[in-house]
Amino acid sequence: MGQIALCLFFLLGLFFTKDNAIVDGYYIADIIIEINDTKEQTLTPMDALDMVKERYADNFERIWSESGDYYYQLPLANYYLVYEGCNDTDTNYVIHLYEFVVDEEDTGIGHTVTYGWYLVDKVTGEIRSTME
Repeated sequence: MGQIALCLFFLLGLFFTKDNAIVDGYYIADIIIEINDTKEQTLTPMDALDMVKERYADNFERIWSESGDYYYQLPLANYYLVYEGCNDTDTNYVIHLYEFVVDEEDTGIGHTVTYGWYLVDKVTGEIRSTME
């Protein structure tokens, strides 16, 4: 049911009875709460990471960290897909796809090679690559 129709039902319900307006068997207050909840739902960082994994790194495996979060790694390789935080406007999650290249075997010191930065909109779930 569209939001415009719900608003019309709400106004109609208020006209007949202010406290107990019922539309299609639902109290108007319940419908409004459901609309508000839908608008404010956001993805979690791990939801965003999972979405990018499915689209760009399907053969990566989930690795659990001590904090209870996880990241993805390509089996038998140093390729990673990780959640890096939020962007400056705080509306997108930032996901990083990179390879860790070991420069010094003895110390494990190395550098990263970035293959992708992805922004995932917290509300819509839209994925944008910043490298295209």
